[in-house]
Amino acid sequence: MPEFDYELTVILDPGDPKTVLVSTETTSAESNEDATPEQDQHAARGRLHNLGYATGEVLEDRIKAFQSDCGLAVTGKLADIDAELKRRYAACDPPSRGPSAAK
Repeated sequence: MPEFDYELTVILDPGDPKTVLVSTETTSAESNEDATPEQDQHAARGRLHNLGYATGEVLEDRIKAFQSDCGLAVTGKLADIDAELKRRYAACDPPSRGPSAAK
């Protein structure tokens, strides 16, 4: 088995069609206006994780890091990144990371 300098954990939830995170198609959670806030948060956590935002941080901190890296206003609110997060996730286009990322 080859050795790698990194490890990637991809979050999948195949048991719940409202939170499947692997498809680049619009999932029912993305198009379902009846999704609960918990379902929205679960899906966002998975997308952020898969785009490289650590699982050890609280969701608000991960949202703030994503906002900062994308050059968005840093509010920590999921509603403020929803469209950008879904767009970047579907396009497999994570933002550059770090202090100079949004410049």
